[in-house]
This record gives sequence, structure tokens and C-alpha cells, in this order.
Amino acid sequence: MDSNPNDWVYSNKYEYSYDLVGNRTLYLSFKWDLNLNGWIKVQKNEYSYDLDGNQTLWIAYKWNSYLNDWVYSTKNEYSYDLEGEQILEISNKWDLNLDDWIPNRKHEYSYDLVGNRTLHIFYWWDSNPNDWIYYSKDYYYNYHYNTESEAICQGDSLLWQGSYYKTMGLYLTKYTSIAGCESIYEINLIVNPRPESFEITGPASVPENEIQIYSVPSDSTISYIWSITNGNTISYPSTNSAEILWGIIDPGYIYVVSTNQYGCISDTAKLEVNIGSTDARDIVNNENIKIYPNPANENLVVLCNEDFIMEIYDLSGRKLIVSEKKETDISYLSKGIYLVKIVDKKGALLLEKKIVIH
Repeated sequence: MDSNPNDWVYSNKYEYSYDLVGNRTLYLSFKWDLNLNGWIKVQKNEYSYDLDGNQTLWIAYKWNSYLNDWVYSTKNEYSYDLEGEQILEISNKWDLNLDDWIPNRKHEYSYDLVGNRTLHIFYWWDSNPNDWIYYSKDYYYNYHYNTESEAICQGDSLLWQGSYYKTMGLYLTKYTSIAGCESIYEINLIVNPRPESFEITGPASVPENEIQIYSVPSDSTISYIWSITNGNTISYPSTNSAEILWGIIDPGYIYVVSTNQYGCISDTAKLEVNIGSTDARDIVNNENIKIYPNPANENLVVLCNEDFIMEIYDLSGRKLIVSEKKETDISYLSKGIYLVKIVDKKGALLLEKKIVIH
């Protein structure tokens, strides 16, 4: 019900077609478009049957408004034995890149002499090695037998059938119904290792607004996630390193966790960095001279109590700017890291500092 204009409005529409013996052969679904004030197509299903009336094929399409046509979505194929019992179901999905059907899952069924289902095997398609792989197997006799496999990370536990398990192994649980039928559940528990603990390598004391590179152990099976406090990550020079621009005088922290090929996560590695109070500097410092902002993008301001000359160099050593002004336009410089030197009128070096231009 639509409160404005206080009347019923269309929502969905479904159309069906049947063959001469009453089997559904076509299903169409539509939804109402208020902007177009008309029905738009959503999904179409087509069904096929054998001479005995058993469904042998189901193809699903979705409407593609860009192509203005139906495109394949899913296809299921069914096979039966001479008694009419379903023995096979194969599901396929349409791959737009390959422009072809690719297998998705498969079900196989077996029966006893009187037609009771005795076995159900479920497979998933694995594109590598390009074959069906087992997923589960169910037996149907006087009892029900279910098998499954689960993986956890070292130190974790799995809640299964009311109990917690954390040791690799094969476990069985059996239930008996009031009618005397048994249900047996089996699980193969796999425990995957976690990544080993590691340390972060790099300077533990840096000047403020300094850029440094930090690294962790190199391992092709490991991926890392970095988190920085009182600083920003500028880039990742490699899969096991990060380039960090530190902030103002205050403690800074690096936190890194690693994830292996099993999806297991390591303990968090931590490095505390002392910012702005180190003697191990590769630049000349002068507390009476201030350069700001840093990072900068348009103008650079120099506060100095004496006459000075400012020189700006790129990291290859090329001199790009010479200025005696308090405020200098740097907007035409490319983004990156530069070296600023402040010298007096006699050429004596007063200050040398790195800046970042955004």
C-alpha cells in the first residue's frame, strides 16, 4: 500500500507457461519501475522434460538492461535411472569472461533394490586442478552417516555437536532416535599453523616530520597489515616494508600483523618510535629557525632572526629554488621529498631539513 497517492501500486508480476501434459516450461518475473511507469524484466527460467515427465534441464536467465536482452545465469542438468530415480544433478554457472558455461557443483545419488536412496555424494568444481572434488558424502540405511571437514588456526577451537575441539584428528558422534535409527556424524578437523612471531626493523628514534623505511621478515606465503600512530604510511616499497612519515614530537607506534596462506593471523608486532628527541640525525638542526608547514603544498615559510638564503634541492642533489624571502611559492614543484638548506649571507649552513610536498 502506498500512502501517497493512498492507493495500491504495482510491485511484482509472474508469468508461467505449461506443456500439454501440465509440466511448467517457462517462468518470467517482472518488477514495476515507478520512473518508467512500466514493467521491467528480471528473471526467466526454462524447463525441459523427458518422455516420462522427469525434469532434465533448468536454465535461468537474468535481464541485462545494457544489452537489452536475456543473459545466461545458471543451468542445472538432471539424469535418471530406468526406474525413474534421479541419479545425477550437475549445476553450471555462466562465465561472462569466457562466454561459456563452467561447472559449479554435482550431486550423485544411489538407491537400493526397492528404490530407497542409500548414498548422496556432493562435489564442488575446482578450476585448479580443473576437476570435481569431494565435499560431503551421506549414507542412508537404518542410519544416517554424515562426513565433513573443517579447518581452524592453531590456538582456536571448534564447537561441533555440542563440544569444543582444538586438536587435529577424526571425531565421531552417534545419536539414536526413539525409533532405533542411528545418526552418525564424522568430522575431520585440520589445525593450521599460525605465522611465527616477528620483529619490526627500523630506527626507534627519529626527528619530527622525518621519513623512514621499516621492514618485517620477507616471506612469499605471508601478507602484512600495517597500522601507524602519530605518522602516516606514504608507500610500501616491497611486500614486507613500509615508508612512514612521522609526525610531531611525541611517541609514535607501528603495529603489524601477518596472515599466512591458511588465513591464520599472527600476534601483533609493535615498535615504539621516539619522535623529535634523538641525536642520531642526518640533518643540521637549529632551534632558532622554523620552517613550516611540513608537509607543504603551496608556500613555504621560514622564520629566522637574521638574514638568510633558502635553497631547495631534490633528492638527486639538484638545486631547484633559491630564495631570500620569508614566504616562497613552491606550488609548481612535484609531489615528493625535498631537502631545504638555510645558509647565512656568508654561506655558512644554519639548518638542513627534509620536507614533504603534497
